[in-house]
Amino acid sequence: MSVSRRLVCYLAGPYRAKGGRTVDDHIAAARQAAITVWEAGHVALCPHCNTSHFERDCAVPDEHYLTGDLLLLARCDCIVLLPHWEESDGARAEYDLARSLGMVVYPYPDLPPTHHQPGKGGEHVALKRQTNGLAPKYRMELRCDGDAPQGGPSDCEQSLAVL
Repeated sequence: MSVSRRLVCYLAGPYRAKGGRTVDDHIAAARQAAITVWEAGHVALCPHCNTSHFERDCAVPDEHYLTGDLLLLARCDCIVLLPHWEESDGARAEYDLARSLGMVVYPYPDLPPTHHQPGKGGEHVALKRQTNGLAPKYRMELRCDGDAPQGGPSDCEQSLAVL
């Protein structure tokens, strides 16, 4: 498979214990979804695995790696929403950012076809968003040379502020 046909898919879903599911349950579910994405011929970016148990193992505040997750998301081609994503403030913020960047949204287990090209052929999924006022607010600025970036946000200088 050619590299140009492989999409970088960001996996968004709950991490913290909630609804009778533990952190380990969420990590395991996200890991299994990442395996499915890789086996489908794409590249999975799974923040659950990248920062697994940082809440106990890492000496930096949550917001450092949560902001880092948003920066990683901005470099991806699409977002894959894991089950129960809407219960997570962080996953809702990731969804909002993905939509604001024009990314195609795939509700898991739906995945992009291997012939999909960024910005072509996918459909944006209309999902109900329930806000409880707790989701973090953020501002992302993209500065690009020329009128429009050729390859998306990764060709731009970016800054992200969590408000």
